Amino acid sequence: MGNFNIQLGSKNNSGFLSQEERLTKIQKGTSPYQPSKALPANSPVFVGREEELRRIHLALADKNNPEHISLIGEPRIGKSSLLNQLHECLAIEEKCVCISCNAQGLSDASQQQFFQDLIGDLATGLKQPRPAKNQDFKDFRDYINQLAKFYRFILLLDEFEVLANNVNFDKTFFDNLRSLGDEPRYRFTFFVISHSPLEKLCHRGSIKGSRFWNNFNMRVLGLLEAKDVKQLIACAKESADIAIKVNKSDIRKYCGCHPLLLQKTLHEAALTKVGHLKKDIESLKRNRACIYEMLWLARNKRERALLFSVISDKPIVKNKDSQILHQRGLLVKNKLFCQGFAEAIPTAMIPDTETPESFLMKIKKDPDKAFKSIERSSKFFNSLVKNASNIGKIQAALKGKEPEEESNPE
Repeated sequence: MGNFNIQLGSKNNSGFLSQEERLTKIQKGTSPYQPSKALPANSPVFVGREEELRRIHLALADKNNPEHISLIGEPRIGKSSLLNQLHECLAIEEKCVCISCNAQGLSDASQQQFFQDLIGDLATGLKQPRPAKNQDFKDFRDYINQLAKFYRFILLLDEFEVLANNVNFDKTFFDNLRSLGDEPRYRFTFFVISHSPLEKLCHRGSIKGSRFWNNFNMRVLGLLEAKDVKQLIACAKESADIAIKVNKSDIRKYCGCHPLLLQKTLHEAALTKVGHLKKDIESLKRNRACIYEMLWLARNKRERALLFSVISDKPIVKNKDSQILHQRGLLVKNKLFCQGFAEAIPTAMIPDTETPESFLMKIKKDPDKAFKSIERSSKFFNSLVKNASNIGKIQAALKGKEPEEESNPE
């Protein structure tokens, strides 16, 4: 097999299971949480996304008028996890050929390799002879044209940025892909995952000017809801019979409703309970710090300035940037999604020559000037882990008292 996983839909497949059915698959006494990778298909801890999953499934599987869908969101917000569940949803669609691919394996592939692999994997997956012609897009299009008499196709493509950044995939390549989705006779539908909107990705480099993107219905994946957090916490007791103890105030403070932060924190609590271990608070701090850093570094300059204004209690105007940050889960009701993230950003920015107290005074006095000085010095996240101990000092400086020990999230 090449870079493409082929699944032929059938009503005989089990498909995406109910929450109750998924919970029964967990082995008793083991952590159900996934702290370091996308949730696998039919994961028992896939919660809070069922309605979005159902909506996407219906849109893609519509036999008469299927939609091309672009799913965007922050890194590690749960896009790939949703794709894995979608793959199971599509498994019950009769004669629907689901082609799933993570573009990481195509970072330096040629167009010829792309279409050769795609044709070969389709032939293998559908148990058909490989066609004699399998060199380029025309061969692939002709092959699909023949297969479309019996099947319809949905390409699930993760990490689209990798494909867009491959210099071998030019404007013609993406225009050719668009033609598959445009022509009803090919019965070809796209589901594409990326961090940035396709419009931006298709307006740079060798693919500038491609119109591949404008047939897509874009959906944005953000945070979970509060009720989903409760359900996620309950999974350990309901499925694995692990009575984990969590400090709800610490969950709100350090995780909010962010799925990855929750998975890491709850996994640590479950592992500690199962293994009769001491709480590894320092490891949890470092892991949270890395996630906060990732979220900050993914921002453009305007978004960073806006987040900095929020931290410094400066009113923010309702505009496109603030709307995007709300949709993506960085902001909730004009506040950062959790206090831990709010504390991490200014803490990490403190220049080596500054104390937390003096730097906070500069932020409060002139947030714009403080932000510009940080931009010039390029010390956004010089060492988040190194400076993590300053969080207590910042809190103390804000409150005018001595710093206290951080409460231990479980």
